[in-house]
Parts: sequence; C-alpha cells; structure tokens
Amino acid sequence: MNQSDLSEAFGLQIGALTIGTRYEINSESEETMDNTEVRIRMIMYNLWMDAQSKKLADSLKRKQAEHFEQLYEFSYGVSMYDTEQYTPRDAGSLALRIIDEKQAFIKRNERLILRHERFIKITNSLDYSSKRILVDYFEFRKKIDYELLRNTLTKHLKTIERIYKVDEDSKESDADNREDELQDKLGRKRYLINRRNVYMTPEEYVVHSEKEKAERIKFYEQVGLSMP
Repeated sequence: MNQSDLSEAFGLQIGALTIGTRYEINSESEETMDNTEVRIRMIMYNLWMDAQSKKLADSLKRKQAEHFEQLYEFSYGVSMYDTEQYTPRDAGSLALRIIDEKQAFIKRNERLILRHERFIKITNSLDYSSKRILVDYFEFRKKIDYELLRNTLTKHLKTIERIYKVDEDSKESDADNREDELQDKLGRKRYLINRRNVYMTPEEYVVHSEKEKAERIKFYEQVGLSMP
C-alpha cells in the first residue's frame, strides 16, 4: 500500500458512492460541477487521505523493518536468500545508507501520523453524529448514503476548510523557519527583493544594492529626471 493506492481507492469509492445520484461521476458531471461540489470533493479527498494515513504508516513500518533487516544481513556479508553464499560488502557506505534511509523513513512516517492526527482533530471538532458519519466512511470505509455524507460535509465545510488552511499556513511557516536556519548556517540572510524572498550573504546584498542603485541612476539620467 502506498499513497497512489490510497488515491486510486478514493476514486473508486467516490465513483461507487455517487452512482444513481445527481452527483454521479462522469465526463458531463465533471464539466458542470458547481463550486460547492468542487470544494466538497477536495475536502473528501483530503479527509480520505488523512484518515487512511495511519494504516499506510503501519504498513510502511512493517515493510521498512523487513527492508532494514535485509540490509543488516547483507552488511554482514550474508545473503538472506542463500545462507551459504557470502557476498562482498562496503560496510561503511552501507551503514551510511541505512542511516539515511532510516532518517527519511522516520520523517515520512511522522508526516503520515500527523495527517491522521489532523483527521482526529477535525472530527473531534464536530458534533457526535457528524463525527460518526465521517469516521465510519473515511476511516473504516463503511457504506454510506452520498447525500447524507454530502450534507454533513456541507454543514461543516467552512470549519473543515479553516482547519486545513491553518494547518497549511503553519507548515509553510515551519518550512520558512527551517530554511532560515539552514541558510543562517551558510552565512546567508533572507532579503525581500522584488517581492521575493532571496537568501544572500550581507556582502552579496551590499553588491546587489549598489548595482540596483546604479541602474536606477542610469535610468533616471536616460529619461532626464533626477533621483527622488
């Protein structure tokens, strides 16, 4: 199981769920879908991916454990598939590979767990009846009437969208802070240039500023104006 599998499963689920309704998925409905329905489908997709993310994390954890076990076996020169065959190895580079892969896995798994926690946060913010409907469908994949699901989402659409918006803004802020820390280690700071954040060393910024000033002076001279 991976995220592509979950995404494909969502498409199959929503297709089956809307059969026989005025929201049935086909080429014509996609062309005439109103803005509210588009918003609902987007929220449905996000809730589905969030709700299923813990299962995906657990599945990846099991597979990753097997993968690392194979790497460790190989690092000792023993093939798991033929215990009598010894294979040459570079223990140093393999150890680094294991460390890198473990760190990447930990980060990926943390993101999946956070997505599931977001689903819990969203459902806990709703009344019991609405929470039960969303948990039954998105997490446990129980059959449900599409109109009932849609009405529930419509009722709480702004609340759910607001939670996603706050979460995404927080992620962007965290990413900016991490980038600031990384660039700071390289001796660079963030400067706003032409409405864009650009990282430069103070020396590079001085050179840029002087060049920009010279270009402005040249422009004003060409049009016969004095610098403001």
